[in-house]
Amino acid sequence: MSKKDALIAAIVVLVVLIALGAWLATRSRPLYPVMSGGKYGYIDKSAKVAIPPRFDEGGNFSEGMAVVRMEGKYGYIDKSGKAVIAP
Repeated sequence: MSKKDALIAAIVVLVVLIALGAWLATRSRPLYPVMSGGKYGYIDKSAKVAIPPRFDEGGNFSEGMAVVRMEGKYGYIDKSGKAVIAP
C-alpha cells in the first residue's frame, strides 16, 4: 500500500468515526421540555422527570445543551440540569 492510499484510508476512517460520534451524541438520552406549575423542566422518553421544573422557559436540547430562561436572563444547561452558561 502506498503512502497516498494509507492517507486516504486514514481520512476515511476518521470521517466515519466523527460521523459515528455525532450520531451517538444525538441518540443518547433524549430529554423533552415540559411545563408544570408555570415552570419548565425536562422528562425522558419514558416520561420520568430528568430535570425538575424550575425554568421560566425551556428549549429543546441540541449538541447536549438546551437554552433556558430564568428571571429574564438566558443561559444553557446540560442534560443533568447544570448551567453550562449561567443565565
